Formats: sequence, structure tokens, C-alpha cells
Amino acid sequence: KPMQYAISGFAYDASAKRLWAARGALGLMVYDVSGKNGAKDTTFVLNLKTNKLEKLKDNAELDLTNNPEIFDVRVHPETGDLWLATAKGIWVKSSDGLKNVSKNLKDSRVTGLWMGGEPLQIIAETAYKKDDNVVGGLWRMYGEKATDFSKVNFLDTAGKVQKKDIYDEADYTVGDVAFLGKNAFVLVRAVGGSISGYLKLDSLGAHAWE
Repeated sequence: KPMQYAISGFAYDASAKRLWAARGALGLMVYDVSGKNGAKDTTFVLNLKTNKLEKLKDNAELDLTNNPEIFDVRVHPETGDLWLATAKGIWVKSSDGLKNVSKNLKDSRVTGLWMGGEPLQIIAETAYKKDDNVVGGLWRMYGEKATDFSKVNFLDTAGKVQKKDIYDEADYTVGDVAFLGKNAFVLVRAVGGSISGYLKLDSLGAHAWE
């Protein structure tokens, strides 16, 4: 099932000369070009029992209960820490080790992660399949006082919070995010369809935007 371990996210650490790639069920691959003897790649899986990234052994059987999929990876632009979007929340690898950093998304299937803007904001996407629908949500950590991710409100044209989350109702998925100062522009598209567009994300929430 190649789509289970297709690469779904990249992050390049310029200081360490390492390219990180999220590979779903196969965890996290690092392509290291810092050595004098040529490049080498190593594959790691997240071990929930030890809270560590461990090398994937040859001929190992995948255990998605203990080694959840890793769907995206980012290098924090200020700290240099490695952030992982996984099927069991958001994990951060720093000099202090590896830990799950969000109580609100601790057990969520986090499929995307984006960082940028001034001040820095971090946006996460959650998504899972329920019956014939893709149920998702948009989350962010915004502002200096923020200690965890909060779910993004979707606003109508009058600026009021919509009662129904259009993210769920329209089966949206996020393709990319561009940051301009305090705002973010979120590219969304309908799963399996031809509909696409942008949402403008500011301090109040997400607005339809063209």
C-alpha cells in the first residue's frame, strides 16, 4: 500500500544540513548531507512507549498503535526544534528530548503543520475519515501568550461565527499556507473534487477571500 508511506512533508535544517521527510506509516526519514563521505538516509519511527524516535529496523513489522504515522514535519524558525504532525498529536524534538506539546490535540490525527508570519504563528490541520466524510479542523497557536492550540472559528460575510463548521461540511483539506505579517492565507480544496479557494485567517478567524 504505497500511499501509506508516501512522502507527505519536507523540512530542511540548513545548519545541520539535513532534509527531513514525513513518510506516514514509515515514520520519519532524514537525508543527511553533512558528512564528507557522501549522503546517507535513516528512517525513524515514533515510539509511544519510550517517547523517542527510534531507527526502523530491517524487516520490521509496522505497529501503528505504538508507532503512529507521521504526516508532516517542520523545523521551528526560531528554536530550530523539529515539529512532527502525527496520528497521535504534535510532537517536538528538542535538546530536552521528545514530547507531545499540545493537550488539546494530544490524541488527534494531525495531518498538516505550517509556521510563519510576524508574530510567529503555528497552524495545524486535523483530519480523519468518518463513514463517507472527511472530518477535519483547523487549529493554531497565535500570540505570545498562547500556550496551546485553539480551534479556528469560521466566519460568515458579516463577520459572525458560523454555527456549522464549513471545514467539516464541505470536506475541505488544506493544500498550503502563506503568511503575510499577522495574517495567513489558507489554500483549501474539496477532497476528491475540483473546488478550491482561499481563506484569509486573521486574529478573529477564517474568512472566505478572493
